[in-house]
Amino acid sequence: MRKILIVDDDYKFLLILENALARLGYQIFIARNSNEVLEIIDKEKPDLLLINILMKKIDTSYLFKVFKENYINMKCIVISNITKKNEDEYYFQNTKILIKPFSLKQILQQIESLFILK
Repeated sequence: MRKILIVDDDYKFLLILENALARLGYQIFIARNSNEVLEIIDKEKPDLLLINILMKKIDTSYLFKVFKENYINMKCIVISNITKKNEDEYYFQNTKILIKPFSLKQILQQIESLFILK
């Protein structure tokens, strides 16, 4: 079973995505702060990180620095309203960027495309 870590501060979005992905057979983990993100990654070794980069309680710039240094091969989908200007800060190998708004179908397609790249 593939493991997905979802990091977002939008509770409604988390519930929708968690339920949809669990029904498709993924094991889902949720993080709401930077420490939880790193703890879950170290303990559970998720196959995919799904992360919103604009959150109040999470320093995503710091997290992506850690990811680039320690988890460069981890698959990642960055969710947000990113401009081309700051996109590189959040990009590393095996990363896709999904701009809001998007449909559940679009995010599922992005997830499957990353797993196909294996």
